[in-house]
Amino acid sequence: MAYNIDPAKGDCLGMNNKPAPIILKSMLRVSILMGLSLLLLSSCFMESAIPLSPVKQASYPADIVDTWAMMHKKNAIYVIEKKDKNQLKITFWGKGPNRENDQVSIGHISRIDGETYFNNKPVGKNRYEFYKFTRPCPDLILIYLPNPELIDKDIKSGRVKGRIVQDFMTSRIIEENRAGLIKYIRSYQGKLFLPFRYMVRQSKVGKLSKECKSKIKPLPGQKSK
Repeated sequence: MAYNIDPAKGDCLGMNNKPAPIILKSMLRVSILMGLSLLLLSSCFMESAIPLSPVKQASYPADIVDTWAMMHKKNAIYVIEKKDKNQLKITFWGKGPNRENDQVSIGHISRIDGETYFNNKPVGKNRYEFYKFTRPCPDLILIYLPNPELIDKDIKSGRVKGRIVQDFMTSRIIEENRAGLIKYIRSYQGKLFLPFRYMVRQSKVGKLSKECKSKIKPLPGQKSK
Protein backbone atom coordinates (compact mmCIF):
# COMPACT_ATOMS: atom_id res chain seq x y z
CA MET A 1 0.00 0.00 0.00
CA ALA A 2 1.38 3.41 -0.92
CA TYR A 3 2.03 5.84 1.89
CA ASN A 4 -0.71 8.42 2.10
CA ILE A 5 -1.01 11.21 4.66
CA ASP A 6 -4.70 11.68 4.07
CA PRO A 7 -6.34 10.42 7.28
CA ALA A 8 -9.54 9.79 5.35
CA LYS A 9 -7.75 7.19 3.23
CA GLY A 10 -5.80 5.52 6.01
CA ASP A 11 -2.28 6.15 7.29
CA CYS A 12 -0.38 6.49 10.56
CA LEU A 13 -3.17 8.83 11.68
CA GLY A 14 -5.81 6.23 11.06
CA MET A 15 -4.45 3.12 9.37
CA ASN A 16 -7.34 1.02 8.15
CA ASN A 17 -9.79 3.04 10.21
CA LYS A 18 -13.46 2.62 9.42
CA PRO A 19 -16.05 5.29 10.14
CA ALA A 20 -17.75 4.72 13.48
CA PRO A 21 -21.52 5.09 13.89
CA ILE A 22 -22.45 8.64 14.86
CA ILE A 23 -24.03 7.95 18.24
CA LEU A 24 -22.09 10.26 20.55
CA LYS A 25 -23.00 13.73 21.66
CA SER A 26 -21.09 16.41 19.79
CA MET A 27 -18.76 17.50 22.61
CA LEU A 28 -17.97 13.94 23.66
CA ARG A 29 -17.26 12.93 20.09
CA VAL A 30 -14.85 15.84 19.61
CA SER A 31 -12.98 14.98 22.82
CA ILE A 32 -12.64 11.32 21.89
CA LEU A 33 -11.50 12.06 18.34
CA MET A 34 -8.96 14.58 19.60
CA GLY A 35 -7.55 12.07 22.03
CA LEU A 36 -7.47 9.34 19.39
CA SER A 37 -5.78 11.70 16.94
CA LEU A 38 -3.02 12.46 19.44
CA LEU A 39 -2.55 8.79 20.26
CA LEU A 40 -2.30 7.77 16.64
CA LEU A 41 0.03 10.66 15.96
CA SER A 42 2.48 9.09 18.41
CA SER A 43 2.63 5.98 16.22
CA CYS A 44 3.88 8.08 13.28
CA PHE A 45 7.26 8.76 14.90
CA MET A 46 10.40 6.73 14.87
CA GLU A 47 11.94 6.59 18.33
CA SER A 48 15.38 6.25 19.85
CA ALA A 49 16.92 6.34 23.31
CA ILE A 50 19.43 8.86 22.02
CA PRO A 51 18.79 12.21 20.28
CA LEU A 52 20.20 13.20 16.91
CA SER A 53 22.63 15.59 18.62
CA PRO A 54 23.65 16.29 22.24
CA VAL A 55 21.38 18.61 24.21
CA LYS A 56 24.30 20.80 25.27
CA GLN A 57 25.09 21.62 21.63
CA ALA A 58 21.54 22.71 20.79
CA SER A 59 20.16 26.18 20.24
CA TYR A 60 16.90 27.61 18.97
CA PRO A 61 15.66 30.87 17.42
CA ALA A 62 14.18 33.15 20.07
CA ASP A 63 11.07 33.89 18.02
CA ILE A 64 9.95 30.26 18.01
CA VAL A 65 8.92 30.73 21.64
CA ASP A 66 5.24 31.59 21.26
CA THR A 67 1.76 30.10 20.93
CA TRP A 68 1.10 28.27 17.66
CA ALA A 69 -2.10 26.98 16.05
CA MET A 70 -2.06 23.64 14.24
CA MET A 71 -4.18 24.42 11.21
CA HIS A 72 -5.70 20.99 10.55
CA LYS A 73 -8.25 21.49 13.29
CA LYS A 74 -9.69 24.47 15.15
CA ASN A 75 -8.34 25.09 18.62
CA ALA A 76 -5.38 22.72 18.29
CA ILE A 77 -2.92 24.89 20.19
CA TYR A 78 0.75 24.29 20.94
CA VAL A 79 2.57 26.50 23.43
CA ILE A 80 6.35 26.58 22.91
CA GLU A 81 8.29 27.89 25.90
CA LYS A 82 11.93 28.24 26.85
CA LYS A 83 13.09 25.52 29.23
CA ASP A 84 16.74 26.54 29.26
CA LYS A 85 19.28 27.84 26.76
CA ASN A 86 19.31 24.53 24.87
CA GLN A 87 15.83 23.06 25.22
CA LEU A 88 12.20 23.94 24.60
CA LYS A 89 9.07 22.90 26.45
CA ILE A 90 6.05 22.17 24.25
CA THR A 91 2.54 21.87 25.64
CA PHE A 92 -0.47 20.74 23.66
CA TRP A 93 -3.53 22.33 25.23
CA GLY A 94 -5.98 19.67 26.34
CA LYS A 95 -9.70 19.96 25.72
CA GLY A 96 -11.11 19.17 29.16
CA PRO A 97 -12.61 21.89 31.38
CA ASN A 98 -9.46 21.86 33.51
CA ARG A 99 -7.13 21.14 30.58
CA GLU A 100 -6.54 17.70 32.08
CA ASN A 101 -5.57 16.35 28.67
CA ASP A 102 -2.56 18.64 28.28
CA GLN A 103 0.43 16.82 26.79
CA VAL A 104 3.89 18.11 27.64
CA SER A 105 7.24 17.31 26.04
CA ILE A 106 10.79 18.59 26.28
CA GLY A 107 13.03 18.73 23.25
CA HIS A 108 15.80 20.34 21.30
CA ILE A 109 16.71 21.12 17.72
CA SER A 110 19.28 19.26 15.62
CA ARG A 111 20.59 20.26 12.21
CA ILE A 112 21.75 17.69 9.65
CA ASP A 113 22.93 18.67 6.18
CA GLY A 114 20.96 21.91 6.27
CA GLU A 115 17.76 20.21 7.46
CA THR A 116 16.22 20.99 10.85
CA TYR A 117 14.91 18.25 13.14
CA PHE A 118 13.24 18.24 16.52
CA ASN A 119 14.12 15.69 19.19
CA ASN A 120 10.86 15.40 21.09
CA LYS A 121 10.77 13.64 24.48
CA PRO A 122 7.29 13.43 26.03
CA VAL A 123 7.30 13.78 29.79
CA GLY A 124 7.25 10.30 31.30
CA LYS A 125 8.88 8.60 28.31
CA ASN A 126 12.50 7.47 28.05
CA ARG A 127 12.79 7.75 24.28
CA TYR A 128 12.97 10.60 21.79
CA GLU A 129 10.59 10.98 18.86
CA PHE A 130 11.83 12.73 15.72
CA TYR A 131 10.25 15.01 13.18
CA LYS A 132 11.56 17.50 10.66
CA PHE A 133 10.36 21.05 10.27
CA THR A 134 10.96 24.10 8.12
CA ARG A 135 10.15 27.77 8.62
CA PRO A 136 9.69 29.34 5.19
CA CYS A 137 8.61 32.55 6.95
CA PRO A 138 8.74 33.58 10.63
CA ASP A 139 5.04 32.96 11.32
CA LEU A 140 4.79 29.53 9.69
CA ILE A 141 6.13 26.09 10.63
CA LEU A 142 5.81 23.18 8.19
CA ILE A 143 5.99 19.77 9.86
CA TYR A 144 7.27 16.54 8.29
CA LEU A 145 6.82 13.09 9.85
CA PRO A 146 8.77 9.88 9.11
CA ASN A 147 7.35 7.51 6.56
CA PRO A 148 6.31 4.55 8.75
CA GLU A 149 6.13 2.09 5.88
CA LEU A 150 9.75 2.74 4.88
CA ILE A 151 10.92 2.37 8.47
CA ASP A 152 8.98 -0.88 8.93
CA LYS A 153 10.47 -2.27 5.72
CA ASP A 154 14.00 -1.22 6.66
CA ILE A 155 13.80 -2.71 10.16
CA LYS A 156 12.49 -6.01 8.80
CA SER A 157 15.15 -6.15 6.07
CA GLY A 158 18.00 -5.20 8.41
CA ARG A 159 18.82 -1.97 6.62
CA VAL A 160 18.54 -0.26 9.99
CA LYS A 161 18.84 -1.89 13.40
CA GLY A 162 15.62 -1.60 15.34
CA ARG A 163 12.37 -3.23 16.39
CA ILE A 164 8.67 -2.73 15.83
CA VAL A 165 6.68 -2.94 19.03
CA GLN A 166 2.93 -3.36 18.65
CA ASP A 167 1.02 -2.73 21.81
CA PHE A 168 -1.86 -0.29 22.11
CA MET A 169 -0.04 1.60 19.36
CA THR A 170 2.91 0.84 17.07
CA SER A 171 6.36 2.00 18.11
CA ARG A 172 9.28 1.96 15.67
CA ILE A 173 12.36 1.95 17.88
CA ILE A 174 15.72 2.53 16.18
CA GLU A 175 18.57 0.86 18.05
CA GLU A 176 21.52 2.36 16.19
CA ASN A 177 24.07 4.61 17.85
CA ARG A 178 23.93 8.30 16.97
CA ALA A 179 26.23 7.90 13.95
CA GLY A 180 24.13 5.01 12.64
CA LEU A 181 20.89 6.92 13.18
CA ILE A 182 22.18 9.94 11.26
CA LYS A 183 23.58 7.71 8.51
CA TYR A 184 20.14 6.13 8.11
CA ILE A 185 18.41 9.50 7.79
CA ARG A 186 21.05 10.69 5.30
CA SER A 187 20.65 7.55 3.19
CA TYR A 188 17.25 8.80 2.03
CA GLN A 189 18.60 12.23 1.06
CA GLY A 190 15.81 14.12 2.78
CA LYS A 191 13.02 11.81 1.60
CA LEU A 192 12.50 9.77 4.78
CA PHE A 193 10.29 12.53 6.19
CA LEU A 194 7.12 13.53 4.34
CA PRO A 195 4.90 16.64 4.57
CA PHE A 196 2.33 16.39 7.32
CA ARG A 197 0.72 19.63 8.53
CA TYR A 198 1.55 23.19 9.39
CA MET A 199 1.34 25.57 12.30
CA VAL A 200 0.76 29.32 12.24
CA ARG A 201 1.70 31.74 14.99
CA GLN A 202 -1.59 32.22 16.83
CA SER A 203 -1.46 36.00 16.60
CA LYS A 204 -1.12 35.67 12.81
CA VAL A 205 -3.94 33.22 12.11
CA GLY A 206 -5.85 34.70 9.18
CA LYS A 207 -3.22 37.41 8.79
CA LEU A 208 -0.37 35.69 6.96
CA SER A 209 1.18 37.68 4.16
CA LYS A 210 0.49 36.61 0.60
CA GLU A 211 4.13 35.58 0.22
CA CYS A 212 3.97 33.44 3.35
CA LYS A 213 0.72 31.79 2.25
CA SER A 214 2.38 30.84 -1.02
CA LYS A 215 4.81 28.64 0.93
CA ILE A 216 1.99 26.39 2.11
CA LYS A 217 1.82 23.63 -0.46
CA PRO A 218 -1.10 21.22 -0.48
CA LEU A 219 -0.38 18.02 1.39
CA PRO A 220 -1.22 14.59 -0.03
CA GLY A 221 -4.98 14.22 -0.12
CA GLN A 222 -5.57 17.95 0.25
CA LYS A 223 -6.55 20.57 -2.29
CA SER A 224 -4.99 23.98 -2.71
CA LYS A 225 -6.99 26.81 -1.17
